Amino acid sequence: MRTFERFRCWVMAIALLGTAALPATAAMIRVPIEDSVRASDIVVRARTMDQRCEWSGDGRWIYTFVRAQILETMGGHPDGEDIVVRVLGGAMDGIGLRVSDMPLFEIGEESVLFLKRSSDGSFYTVVDNFQGKNTLWEGKVVERELSESDFVNQVRACAREHLD
Repeated sequence: MRTFERFRCWVMAIALLGTAALPATAAMIRVPIEDSVRASDIVVRARTMDQRCEWSGDGRWIYTFVRAQILETMGGHPDGEDIVVRVLGGAMDGIGLRVSDMPLFEIGEESVLFLKRSSDGSFYTVVDNFQGKNTLWEGKVVERELSESDFVNQVRACAREHLD
């Protein structure tokens, strides 16, 4: 009986080690443009101007506040020419917080943003996490297999139907 128990322990240990060595994979389902538009208050083409980080009121979370200049309003009615987008994550006081499905912004980059207004209207959040930020670079949308013109035209058409 003891031999059987040892054998069973060895089999379990080998099985656990074997599964730990397998690469982790995840499937991502692309959110359709129409769904992102429907979930948004505004859709804009914008240029990232600057960003700053702040602790949450309770000191548990770090948020990045991104200021972006609106280059084109594709749908909805933003307040003004600049917007502030709040994203979970950032670095403060030597502590960093990175959330894997939150978008990252680079100063000077242009992107199409699907945004939801905060309850107090002081900032926006990105709809569908990182899928709600679509970086435009050299005539292409970095996050999608689409040309910039095809993507922008699809967004404009959906926004006319659902946001105006």
